[in-house]
Amino acid sequence: MALVTTLISTLVMALVSTLVSTLVNTLVMALVNTLVTTLVNTLVSTLVSTLVSTLVSTLVNYYTIAYND
Repeated sequence: MALVTTLISTLVMALVSTLVSTLVNTLVMALVNTLVTTLVNTLVSTLVSTLVSTLVSTLVNYYTIAYND
């Protein structure tokens, strides 16, 4: 009987350990994925916005100077 109890206990512990490990890995990966996606999207958005703003400002200044000359 002790052997069966030990076997069942070991099996349950292995299953719980695997389940918890899988759950934690899934949650951590989802969190990291969300964080990285948000950071990259923010960075790209800011970069594109800055570049477009700078380009438009430069073009407006260039044509304003050219027109005034």
